[in-house]
Amino acid sequence: MGFNGYEFTWNNNGDGNANVQERLDRAFSTPSWSNRLSSNQVTHIPVLMSDHLPIFVEVGHQIAMSQRRRRPHRFEKKWVVHPECEEVIRLLWSHDGINGSPMYCLKTQEM
Repeated sequence: MGFNGYEFTWNNNGDGNANVQERLDRAFSTPSWSNRLSSNQVTHIPVLMSDHLPIFVEVGHQIAMSQRRRRPHRFEKKWVVHPECEEVIRLLWSHDGINGSPMYCLKTQEM
């Protein structure tokens, strides 16, 4: 996600060469989450009396896929008589059709 602000989020308040600075705090997102939301931003917030900079994660507005609520898919009996019905079913069943992260797909296949 990147960030705005000072590069490091922690320092040991040491003097000179004894000063240690690290970027300890980070924000992560999946590609699908980032694609669904616009204007995501991480900011390292400067403070005066602390060895730690807090991070602020600003989440943008969700990009609407559809304003209407999705209806569940329903099977229609009339589809059975369609000449390509059997081929479509065979093609779809040959594909595992599991979407999600690799760990989710693995866990779903084990069930």
